[in-house]
Amino acid sequence: MSDTPRTDAAASTMVAPHGLESQSWEVLEVVPADFARQLERELAEARAEGLEQARLLGMGGERECALRGEVGRVCAENSLLRAELVEARAEVERLKVVAGDLHWMARRYADGRQSYATGLFNDCTRALLKMGVKLNATGDGTIWARDAGGRAFDGLTNEEAALGWQPDWTHDGKERENERLRAELAAERERSEKMREAVEGEISVIEDCCYRLDFEHGERPLPDAACDTLQASLSAIRTRLAIALAQGKEGA
Repeated sequence: MSDTPRTDAAASTMVAPHGLESQSWEVLEVVPADFARQLERELAEARAEGLEQARLLGMGGERECALRGEVGRVCAENSLLRAELVEARAEVERLKVVAGDLHWMARRYADGRQSYATGLFNDCTRALLKMGVKLNATGDGTIWARDAGGRAFDGLTNEEAALGWQPDWTHDGKERENERLRAELAAERERSEKMREAVEGEISVIEDCCYRLDFEHGERPLPDAACDTLQASLSAIRTRLAIALAQGKEGA
């Protein structure tokens, strides 16, 4: 099969002399001029396309280098962002600890008030729980702030409000609490008075012993019997004082 089928199809055969004065003839294949021109145009277009392809291939190499540089820059930026993310996470954990400490302090202010502060505090508490902040229930056994006006003001459910110690914020409740504190104060004063009397009594005994010893012996050495008596008295005084102090601590 010919590799020039189009030319073969367009060519025609003719006989022509070898030269102007030649007596010999030869067979020639010729193509029309229009066909030849078309072939030249197509060849020129093919050459131009080849040159364009070569140019594009050169640009592709440049683009590849540029893309490789861009990939390197993105990788470096990604590493930096990862380091910043680690630091940000550590900062978040530190802020969670701070938020937990501030929470129980704020609860001491808000709990029991009749104010918008209770509802706002409880909204913040729910937000902290969603963020995974560890909250301290404080001595009352709850993380919520109860409004003295009820659930309509603090936004708590009955279950949430029932957690922990339940203070009585009514007038009668406050009066009962005041009476209890007055009774505790009176009992403490009574215990303190008994301790004072016991100490003063023992001091009087010691002073009496010292007076008698000084009166009876002056600057002379004490007899063994007197030393034993004094030692026994001091031991008894120490025992009574220890008992009085122990009773005072138990009452407190």
